[in-house]
Amino acid sequence: MKKDKKEKSIFGVIENIPERYQISRRGPENEIHTKTFHLPSPCTTLLRIDDELEPTRYIRLDFHDIHDSYYIGINHIKFFDSDGNELSYTNIGVDGKEQETDDDFVPAFPPKGWWAVAGGEHSLIFDFGNECHVKSLELRCTNAASTPKLLDVTDAKYRYRSSNEVIGTYTDALWMQMAGKPINDIKKIVFENINLDIQKKSMNISELIYHLNGCKPVDGFKNVLSKDGKCNFIFYEGGKRTRAYDLFFGKDAESSVCDANNVTASNGVVIDDVAKRAMTLQELRVVRSVIVNNCVKDRWKSSWNKKQLRPDDVNLYDLNDILIKPLTKKRNCAFKELFPSGTSVPTYYLSHWWGESALHFISMCEYHAMKHELPASEAKYWVCAYANRQHDLGTDLGTDPSTSSFTRAMMLAKGVLLVIDPTVTAISRIWVRDH
Repeated sequence: MKKDKKEKSIFGVIENIPERYQISRRGPENEIHTKTFHLPSPCTTLLRIDDELEPTRYIRLDFHDIHDSYYIGINHIKFFDSDGNELSYTNIGVDGKEQETDDDFVPAFPPKGWWAVAGGEHSLIFDFGNECHVKSLELRCTNAASTPKLLDVTDAKYRYRSSNEVIGTYTDALWMQMAGKPINDIKKIVFENINLDIQKKSMNISELIYHLNGCKPVDGFKNVLSKDGKCNFIFYEGGKRTRAYDLFFGKDAESSVCDANNVTASNGVVIDDVAKRAMTLQELRVVRSVIVNNCVKDRWKSSWNKKQLRPDDVNLYDLNDILIKPLTKKRNCAFKELFPSGTSVPTYYLSHWWGESALHFISMCEYHAMKHELPASEAKYWVCAYANRQHDLGTDLGTDPSTSSFTRAMMLAKGVLLVIDPTVTAISRIWVRDH
């Protein structure tokens, strides 16, 4: 008796990119990460820190500037784990003095009352006794004038790995490969020119690092192709590895890859009501895996200027041409109907601009679900590109705006989520302003 061959995924074979290139979230030598908060005045707030920081034994807090005083005043600092349990700690460092090395060391916390200290630059180091997952930090500053303006939270005792490697600096050691033949020596690669101010077709590693340090990307990392377009690399500032990793792979790349490889022609569904074709958060993560896996390998081209795309260049115009319409043409279905999950009532209706990066869009949905602590079963987002049947838009949209797919999906949803790009393009659209 013949064995049935496993049906191929409609996306092709999707690889686990971090596994292929031996990329970890924590990076070489346990890369240090820092998250910065702008604090309100006064401040009684719970700050979520685990979206960028890694599990750690130590947390360092650096306070900068004061709202309207000559001293900062902090009433209490508390830390909590992923289950909401308060973590016990020992305050082992205050303003450069440490418990182990300074005989006159005096801890600032836990305080009897509050910690008040002159000047606007101060640091504290906390020891939890062993490595743990610190989810959030509760900070209380009841005196509005004495509230610090900025807070840096670092997942280590110090913000430096060595005397010459500072948080926020690009080096030829801080990079991840995402496509092409795996390489060990980055110095052998010739990169595409990313400096529009110079008339060169390519850059070597020294020129690339020099440019990145002189003109730092807003996100703290940069996606760069090799000159031949076959290899793809992410260069990141010291302290930004987790942020870069999360954008391209998320918290659990393996499950997304597995789900992508299990989407076949035979397990697709029909969802008659367009308003109930919301994408689950996990399905959006599958889209990310497909983009990261296929974009450079298959030489995806921009729908606007036909230039080769890097994964974070891909927007919904590109995705519609390259992925959505080709895969849905035969069945005349919506992209959502390719997945086996079936009817999905939206938790949130998504308003956005198609020209934004698809990876940034997915990342914002993840961040939204995390901040609202939405379980996977409730994180369902209605996105027009995935919900409407792109080969039969007239049927889904209708002729009466009050009964269109957009209106009906909005009425079913718990709320409307506006996703914006750096230039806030979405609010210039008349249909966004009229929501």
